[in-house]
Amino acid sequence: MSLSSYKEYQIVKKQFETELAQKTSEHLKVISSIEEPQTYVVVIGESTSSWHMQLYGYERETNPRLSEIKDELFVFDSVIAPNVHTVLALEKILTFSDYKTPNKNDNASIIQLANQAGFTTYWISSQRPIGIHESVAATIARASDKRVYTNTEDYNYQILDNSLLPELDVILNDEHKKRVIFVHLIGTHIPYDKRYTKSFDYFNDENINSKFKNEKVIKIVNAYDNATRYNDHIVRSIIEKVKAKQTISYVTYLSDHGDEVYDTKDFLGHNEYHATRPMYEVPFIVWFSDLYKNKIGNYNNRAIVQRPYILEDFIYSFSEISQIQFKGFDERKSIFNPNFTKKTRWIKKNIDYDNR
Repeated sequence: MSLSSYKEYQIVKKQFETELAQKTSEHLKVISSIEEPQTYVVVIGESTSSWHMQLYGYERETNPRLSEIKDELFVFDSVIAPNVHTVLALEKILTFSDYKTPNKNDNASIIQLANQAGFTTYWISSQRPIGIHESVAATIARASDKRVYTNTEDYNYQILDNSLLPELDVILNDEHKKRVIFVHLIGTHIPYDKRYTKSFDYFNDENINSKFKNEKVIKIVNAYDNATRYNDHIVRSIIEKVKAKQTISYVTYLSDHGDEVYDTKDFLGHNEYHATRPMYEVPFIVWFSDLYKNKIGNYNNRAIVQRPYILEDFIYSFSEISQIQFKGFDERKSIFNPNFTKKTRWIKKNIDYDNR
């Protein structure tokens, strides 16, 4: 993380600890929320770029399980993260902060919004709750009713997201019927070969889509694609568990940012100085249950998946599909709304992402 980003992190962290870690926010006023049983799951990925996903046109079969149910999914194909560092990206994705007003004084989080709408909220994570990158998410998570962390090791150890699935089962079978579950994945975080089991060691040949081919690059790209394929298995497993409950429900999956994996330049990872497209362009996928589509809405306009979107506005899309009405809701910022309005997607220092 750069020095300037670290300074921003310190500001964000202090604000989070004083306001965003609380159950509710004085800056939020919920107007209405339906009272029927509902189960909504928000899956937050890590370092997963749409550039390496079969669902987004990647030539390798990195999404075999999600591709099987592609017709049930909304696969939004023009979505970017607001930043390519976890701290700054999640600060915007999970709160009302955005490019124009970072570190808002009157900020509130997506968890506080769900709490004030009468949902029981859960946060389950395979990322450890300490350290610079983890603690921002962990601080926001403090507002949830229940928190479970399945990992205490740093990223250099083998950490697998399948540890979250039994925890999800417990929640889906508890007594609460109106709930929002946040699932924070380790996803495809470096080192990639520590993010999947041996049975997912699927790609091991030299057939990679990179002009920077050498033994090291081939090994890393194969590992990233294997991690992406394992991630596909996890997200599909979550959908199937929620689907089996046959309730008013949805599962939405997004990633905090992507990684450059020798796609456009001889570089590995994410750094806002380089700011390549694979670092910004991330998956945003939504599945709705049949009961949701019958009772709430079906979003029949499939053209919405082509809308250019930046995830700093995710809280507005979340509130719409969760049927939460609050004072200050801006329908132009919800990708699902008929009145959605394309806006300039600012990144870095006054750079228009779509015209750079």
